[in-house]
Amino acid sequence: MIRFVFRLFLIIFIVQSLISFAKEPDVIYLQQTDVKGIPPSQKVSDDGFVKSFYNKPIDVSIEINEYLRPEKLLPVKLEDCICLAMEHNLDIKSSKAREKQFMWDYKNQKTKYYPDASYLFTFSNLNGAFLAGGVIPVLVNESPYQSQFWLDWVLYDGGYRSNKKKAAKNMYTSSQKEVAFTKEEVLRNTAISYYRMLGYKLKIEILTRNIEEIDKQLEINKKLDATYNVSRAQTAKEGAKEKLLAAYRNYRTEQANLANILGIDVDTAIYPTDTGLYKVTLNNSNYTIDDLSSMALISRQDVESIRLKITALKCEQKTLNSQFLPNIAAHGMLGNVGNHRLGSYESRWVGLTMNYPFGKGFGAGTYTDYQRYNAMLEAARIELENKLRDIRQSIITSYYGIKISQDRINTSMEQIEKANKTLYMGLLRLQAGGLYGDVLRSQDDKTNARLNLVDSVVDYNISQINMLFDTGTMSVYNLLQRKEVVPVDDPIFQKTDGE
Repeated sequence: MIRFVFRLFLIIFIVQSLISFAKEPDVIYLQQTDVKGIPPSQKVSDDGFVKSFYNKPIDVSIEINEYLRPEKLLPVKLEDCICLAMEHNLDIKSSKAREKQFMWDYKNQKTKYYPDASYLFTFSNLNGAFLAGGVIPVLVNESPYQSQFWLDWVLYDGGYRSNKKKAAKNMYTSSQKEVAFTKEEVLRNTAISYYRMLGYKLKIEILTRNIEEIDKQLEINKKLDATYNVSRAQTAKEGAKEKLLAAYRNYRTEQANLANILGIDVDTAIYPTDTGLYKVTLNNSNYTIDDLSSMALISRQDVESIRLKITALKCEQKTLNSQFLPNIAAHGMLGNVGNHRLGSYESRWVGLTMNYPFGKGFGAGTYTDYQRYNAMLEAARIELENKLRDIRQSIITSYYGIKISQDRINTSMEQIEKANKTLYMGLLRLQAGGLYGDVLRSQDDKTNARLNLVDSVVDYNISQINMLFDTGTMSVYNLLQRKEVVPVDDPIFQKTDGE
């Protein structure tokens, strides 16, 4: 009996081994397939399915515009956005208006050195009794008049006008620095918004391609009559649609943000015509954080603006000295006086006045004003110190953002290469009866790797732009330099402008 059972198990083992051996060639063939090319399998070659995953081009602009249906579409490059922003941005216009205000204030202070001229004319008719000298009543019937030109000229005011003029000049120069800084801010915000929108556009293309590939997988499962796999593919497709809709939302939001920055109608659907995946390297990678911080101390317009405001406050404080110094002024008058009975008589008068003040409120008011300016100066110095600390922090953030984003780009490119190979193998296995779950996981890996690459490149570009801004070297010329295509081995990114 024991021998019979043993022989029965031996026969079953031999039969299972023969069945497994009969299926082994397919498994061995799939493992040995060259994943970089289409294998010489008649089944795969005739279907042409795997090849279509890598070579089928799509025009994402059609999908975007058909879905969003914008009323106002504006195709642009970054250069176009910069031109529009410099012309229409409201922050720039507002800063220019403030600059004009301080310009006229400075010019007004210059006029304080000119004499004041005036003309006085009086005429009256006196008929009746009037008190002469406020004591003796006198009967009068006269029509006196006077016509006089007056000239008043302050010769010395204890340095009040001089310090006021210096303060106004510093404030005017500070406002000019603020205009330049505002332009740099607008350049930075424009470039960042543009590259973010370009990233969202590429994400829409990636997610659209993802749905197309899931549709292809759905076709395979239907041919294989795999009901469970068909259901999984349909579920995956709905999840992919949800991600695509989120990308559309982010894209449209960024369109409105960029339109607002440019100062044009916020409803305008700005569309980036760039199609490739670009890195922009705008800074010298050999500089250390200390080098970059030193550059910012010299070049930052907002830092210089605060310094000028501090100087202006010091000049305003010095005007208080005039409250203890004499004020000397010259006066002159030339005119005529008379009445209808005696006629007209010429009159001239020249005089000099000197006023010697002892401060406001016996000096107490002047002292409190002086302390008030001390507090204002302290606040301004703290503001400057805080600004320098913020700049240092931002430089550190941008510095390591560039380095880490570059490493993320390299990692994402490797991830894409491996994910493409894994998905390719999974598709071949699926056609040979393999598990669809492997394909879904590989599909997600590839899509996520593509999205990660886009995020990494966008973060790299933003860090480069921020570094250019942080160091005070932002300009149109510097912003548009050194744009290079990311060398990733993936057809979805291997495009140039105009495709």
